[in-house]
Amino acid sequence: MYALLAKLTTEELAEGIHSGLRRLLTSDSGSQGLVETLRVHLDHAGDAQHAAAALHVHRSTL
Repeated sequence: MYALLAKLTTEELAEGIHSGLRRLLTSDSGSQGLVETLRVHLDHAGDAQHAAAALHVHRSTL
């Protein structure tokens, strides 16, 4: 899978990104907190309890 993705150009990769995620990643409207939350959530394989602990927030806040 990674070998296939490595063959794509930046433009081709960008076309495959959901429009909402693309907006979030390219936005300068203070969305860095949301990007960091998403990154931590994905780093913890979607485990809300561990992600919340890593972000030092309550799980329901996450």
